[in-house]
Amino acid sequence: MKFRKLLVASMLSLGVCAAMAQTPPGPGPGPGAGPGAGPGQRMSPEERQKYCQAHPERCAQAKQRHEEWQKKCDADPKACEEKKAQMQQRREEMQKKCAADPKACEERKAQMQQRRQQGTPPPPAK
Repeated sequence: MKFRKLLVASMLSLGVCAAMAQTPPGPGPGPGAGPGAGPGQRMSPEERQKYCQAHPERCAQAKQRHEEWQKKCDADPKACEEKKAQMQQRREEMQKKCAADPKACEERKAQMQQRRQQGTPPPPAK
C-alpha cells in the first residue's frame, strides 16, 4: 500500500513539474521572463530576428539606443553603474508595491502593454 502511494505521489509531482516547465506557444519572452519583459528581452535569437523583420524601425531605434548607452558606459563607467543601481532599486520598489496591491499593479501592467503596442513613450519618472 505504501509503495502504491509513493508511486502515485511521484507520478503526480512529475506531471506537475512537466506542466509547469512548458512555455506558452507563440512569440514572446522565453522561459524565465519576469515582470517587464518586453520585445527583445529574453527572446531567443530566432524570435528576435522575426520580431525585427516585423518591426524594423523599432529594432533600429533600440539598436541605436543600445549603442548610445554603450558609448556612455565606456566614457563614464561609474555613472553607468550608478544608473544601473538606481534602476535596480526602482524595480525592487515596484515589486514591493505590486506585492502590496496586486490589482493596481495588474492595471499598470495593462496600461504599459497598451502603450508599448501603440508605440507611445512612457510618462516621465517621478
